[in-house]
Amino acid sequence: MSSDTKLGQLLDALPDELAAPVFTHSSWTIRRSESYERLAFLGDSVLALAVTTHLYPRLEADRYGPGRLTKIRAQAVSGRSCRAVADRLGLPARLAAARPPAPRRACRR
Repeated sequence: MSSDTKLGQLLDALPDELAAPVFTHSSWTIRRSESYERLAFLGDSVLALAVTTHLYPRLEADRYGPGRLTKIRAQAVSGRSCRAVADRLGLPARLAAARPPAPRRACRR
């Protein structure tokens, strides 16, 4: 089973009360704490730790010093890399589906 499939299954298994903030943009709610911003902050740290834990024992110390490890990790957790994974997981579509309907504007006469 691929990592993408496992991540998708985890997202699908989230209870509604936990999934709601995952797919709520801060402009869609009065309380920013109900959006994904705080989760993104936490997720950035968790992702960096997970990537570091994966890379560190696999890359030879003589060939991969701390500077090079830092660059490799930065590339792995970059916005571009995360966007590619998000696209494979269908997150843009999930986010679009969670978007509240636009408010109706009153007609001026």
